[in-house]
Amino acid sequence: MTGVRRDRLTLTLYGTFVTWGWFLYGFGPAVPLIAAEQGTSLALAGLHGTGLAAGTVIAGTMSSTLAVRLGRRIQVLVGVAVLLVGLVALLLGTAPWQTIGAVVIAAIGGNFLISAAQPALARHHGTAGAAVVTEANAMGSGVGLLAPLAVGAAVAAGWTWRPAVAVVGVLAVALAVAVARLPGTG
Repeated sequence: MTGVRRDRLTLTLYGTFVTWGWFLYGFGPAVPLIAAEQGTSLALAGLHGTGLAAGTVIAGTMSSTLAVRLGRRIQVLVGVAVLLVGLVALLLGTAPWQTIGAVVIAAIGGNFLISAAQPALARHHGTAGAAVVTEANAMGSGVGLLAPLAVGAAVAAGWTWRPAVAVVGVLAVALAVAVARLPGTG
């Protein structure tokens, strides 16, 4: 992409896609492992995907209001906080109702991140906005592809799926710090 400035704001907002991408790509392979831990069927474990969808719908009903009232920066920070609550609940959950509920919460937070970052990138880059949003999605997917490998490595090392999925927490905190340090408001 010629003429695109990959400035501090752009790179920081790419972090939203990387954070959420890691969660999505890492959580998927963890679902059968969660089912085995909980002693539940794969059919019941499949409801975690329904939880992701429900969280996305819930976030969709609230994200535009959140952006208008508080600004996209605060929306990202709220998204990080909600994602972290869901992540901790997922990592500590032992029953299906706990982990499925945790995924709903995490999905709300993750979708707050993406629904703040996409329009911010588009506005910041004007006519190149669509290309930059596409690049951000590619960045999130590219880094996210490492998450299943991390899950496999963690399980092979005898650590369960949790450490690999917990990487989301590190990424989310780093994202929050980077967003909070951006100049300006909004």
